[in-house]
Amino acid sequence: MRLLPILLLFVVSLFGFAPDGDPIDDRAYFLSEKERLTYRQFTEELRNKTGFSLYLYTAASRISNVKLLADSLCRDEMGNDTLRAVILIDSSAHSRYISISPAASRFVSENVAERLAQKYLLPEFRKDRFGHGILVFAAELSKNVARLHDVKLA
Repeated sequence: MRLLPILLLFVVSLFGFAPDGDPIDDRAYFLSEKERLTYRQFTEELRNKTGFSLYLYTAASRISNVKLLADSLCRDEMGNDTLRAVILIDSSAHSRYISISPAASRFVSENVAERLAQKYLLPEFRKDRFGHGILVFAAELSKNVARLHDVKLA
């Protein structure tokens, strides 16, 4: 049992977000440069208007427990950024999870995130349009959060 916390610390140190605050850590290279720019623009606007941060992490390898890693990234990398969600997708594009911080759960629930993933992310993934699927899913998630903050995103 003591091995699990040590293993978790090791995994988080390997997979933690860059210290520069970039909302994208795309180790599976799903996003093109244009898609990265678009993601950064709308997540920056979301953060500026609502205080909500939406991070994306894609793993370079397959992850056996994607929920555990997503939850640890969301929890352990938070700092002062308490309104946050982390989208985690492994390199196979079959395992994915969105982890939502407790404070952010007022604005997006796991059920809403899953419904949006089913509607926007998965159809694009089935067409091997990973970057586009991630963008559409994250944009819809962002619009949902903005709407609940009574603001509009460009």
